[in-house]
Amino acid sequence: METVTATFSIPDWLEDGLINNTYERYGGVIRNSRTKSIVAMLRETIPDIPETGKILSQFGSVASILNLAVSSIGFTIVIHKLDKIENQLNILQKDIQDANHKLDLSVYSNFRASLDLARYAFTIKKSETRDNQVNLAIKGFLDAKHSYADYFERSLEPNIQVADEYLKSLFLSYVAIARCYLEFRSN
Repeated sequence: METVTATFSIPDWLEDGLINNTYERYGGVIRNSRTKSIVAMLRETIPDIPETGKILSQFGSVASILNLAVSSIGFTIVIHKLDKIENQLNILQKDIQDANHKLDLSVYSNFRASLDLARYAFTIKKSETRDNQVNLAIKGFLDAKHSYADYFERSLEPNIQVADEYLKSLFLSYVAIARCYLEFRSN
């Protein structure tokens, strides 16, 4: 007779039937030796379930701590990336402010050059040359007028003090244009 080593729980009546050959094991099925009808189906059980429960409980605690650590690291990474983005935005804003300042200086220098050109034009005796120089000066004043009007409109909401400076420059360009036309017509 074969020795049966059970790695699963067997009820006493089933164990007695297997020992006295009333029942026989056929794979995972216990059947009646005479009628071959199925008496029971075998199912494995986990030995020492309380110990396994403790292990699983400890594993759950460790998994929770690891999950918390991963979440903390994830948030730290996100905060670090946000800081990098903020720094890049600050650099970009400074670059834009520098570009705007250079553009302001460019418009101002063109306006100043037009003033110098107008002053020089009225000292010229030859009328054709003087007319060309005055027209160039007027063109420069008109460019400055359009630029300062645009600057004034864009800066009106965010910074009233800057808008005030642009408004003064806009008025100066109007005065320069009017003076050029007056001088031009009188000669």
